[in-house]
Amino acid sequence: MPLRLQLLLVSLLVLVLPWAAHRYVQEMEGALRQGQQQALLATGRAVAQALAGQAAFDTQTEPTTEVVSPLYAGLLPHPINLDGYADDWANYAHDYQSVEFGSGVDGSTTLSYRIGIRQERLYLLLEIEDSDKVYYRPVESQANGDRVVLRLLAPDSAFDYYLIASSATGNFNAQRLGGRRLDQIGEPNYRIQGYWLERSEGYRMEIALPLDIAERGLDFFFIDVDSHSRDTFRWQGTADWRTSTKPTPLIHPSRELGEALKPFTPSGLRLRVTDNQGWLLAEQDRRGEATASEQSQQRGLWDAALIQLVRWSLGQEARPSPLRDRSGQLSGGLLNTALGGNSESDWFRQRRTDTPVIVAVAPIQLGTRIAGTVVVEQASDLVAALTELAFTRLFYLTLLVLFIVVVGLLGFASVLSWRVRRLRDAAENAVAADGTIRDDFPRSRSRDELGDLSRSYADLLDELRDYTGYLRRLASILSHELRTPLAVVKSSLENLQQLREGETAGAYLERARDGTERLGRLLSAMSEAGNVEQAVHNEEDEPVDLGALLASCVAGYRTAYPESRFELLLNGIDTDLRINGQPDLLAQLLDKLIDNAVSFSPADQPIQIRLNQESDRVLLSIINYGPLLPASLRNRLFDPMVTVREKRYDAPHLGLGLYIVRLIAERHHATVTAKNLPQAPGVEFLVSFPISK
Repeated sequence: MPLRLQLLLVSLLVLVLPWAAHRYVQEMEGALRQGQQQALLATGRAVAQALAGQAAFDTQTEPTTEVVSPLYAGLLPHPINLDGYADDWANYAHDYQSVEFGSGVDGSTTLSYRIGIRQERLYLLLEIEDSDKVYYRPVESQANGDRVVLRLLAPDSAFDYYLIASSATGNFNAQRLGGRRLDQIGEPNYRIQGYWLERSEGYRMEIALPLDIAERGLDFFFIDVDSHSRDTFRWQGTADWRTSTKPTPLIHPSRELGEALKPFTPSGLRLRVTDNQGWLLAEQDRRGEATASEQSQQRGLWDAALIQLVRWSLGQEARPSPLRDRSGQLSGGLLNTALGGNSESDWFRQRRTDTPVIVAVAPIQLGTRIAGTVVVEQASDLVAALTELAFTRLFYLTLLVLFIVVVGLLGFASVLSWRVRRLRDAAENAVAADGTIRDDFPRSRSRDELGDLSRSYADLLDELRDYTGYLRRLASILSHELRTPLAVVKSSLENLQQLREGETAGAYLERARDGTERLGRLLSAMSEAGNVEQAVHNEEDEPVDLGALLASCVAGYRTAYPESRFELLLNGIDTDLRINGQPDLLAQLLDKLIDNAVSFSPADQPIQIRLNQESDRVLLSIINYGPLLPASLRNRLFDPMVTVREKRYDAPHLGLGLYIVRLIAERHHATVTAKNLPQAPGVEFLVSFPISK
């Protein structure tokens, strides 16, 4: 069995238990959460039924046919210091809003605002970007400079206008205007006060006024005057300065509704009430009280880390809240379901604390209309505590099992380490001090990767040993083959040097030329194998008629070797017998086999070239009736630098001919073998080719 599979099977024993435990805890957590969702739905329905009879809720949700975007003022968490800086608004939940109306807007002037209430007072934070700041000049009787206008709805349903202008950074009080005309300035109203702060990009203003004069309706406008044309102005505001006849409604949380929610809000619960547009009318949040006792418990570092591991392990994909809070207005599919008359619940995971939170929404029905919704939220701390307890116990059990398995793995790893060290030691001692490769490398019988590696090393060392022997034989053969032609050339040159007058140098020159030609043939024979190897990889195949190729080559052999007799036996095969290959390489293969046969065949015996077909292969036989193959060379006959050729010719023999035959045969997906003839002295070389389809 492979080593990798062995380690995998052992590791699976450790993984099964935590996986099963994890699945069990997840199922338990889902069941507990489902029960908590049903409980919150029941709470939401009960609160909705109780609020349906509250007079305060009826007043807050009077039906209207106007489609107006109201102003929403949330509860400010901290007191506001009127100093023109926005630091006091840093923890306020509602961000800046932009106004929807204006004239002559070219991008150089913008108005954004934040609005909130605290202790029966309404606060406005105005951010004004104005590239051309023009201050109010008190010496002029008419209204001038950049200014802000407040429009409030009086008890008699008439509009009250108030002007806010300043000649420099500092405190201000609003001044009453005589209607929409900006030049009819009256007495200051000290109940409306604030601070005007100049900034590099414009102004910032903080305004405070009593809530009772603004809750019937409120609008505000910024009047922008250009320094080069002070008689004309542009404006931006929450309503249309020219045509609007009704104020923008002001919506804010109701103190009476908030008090009505207190009896229904136990520790750990958050209740919110909205109107039928999703605007928040009341809220009671006691979620922090439930976690206070939990936070008071001091956990150790190990317990805290374990709890974090549990939460990470059980944490599902991040689920966003099904309710979106956009500056006091709730929205989302869950709220739409409730406004359609149906109760619904869901859960999400807080990004900051990674705590799951259950949310349920129930409709508030007044008669036949849906007047609003009740939103109930609760962190599933109890569910988390139970799942953490169960997972903690399973965690310790897993640790115990893991310890047992690790001990077993350590023992198994020790055995592997011993085998690796043994293989390393054998590899380090494979080469002897004199540079020879030892033949005692251990071959493992194991059927895993280490056993394969041991056997691969042994095979590699055998090949290196053979190659080293090949290099040594190459040096010996080259030394032997080069000595004779060099001696011939040297003696010829010495004789030429000692030549007497009247003697001819032709014989000596002929001998020197023969010696150099023999040296050239020797070098050609050495490079021939490399050329064949390159041609094997570069040439492309084509259909070759093997019978016609044999007939052509044999005719050439009869001319090249007149002292030898060649017999071509096709055995009735159709001459159009094709294989895929290269004609030049196939002819070179025949040349080497014929040259080998001529070297060993007696002059009175024929050299037979036979071509047979068996099934889907073609068999080419070259038979010579010379000496038998030595038994010691049968397995190495086609290796380089192996030869038993007698020196019957002057041509050098480096033992590369049959090596080239093997390269060409392998290039054509053929096999080549050599064997002694069973009935008579002689040797048969057999090449088996696949037939072209």
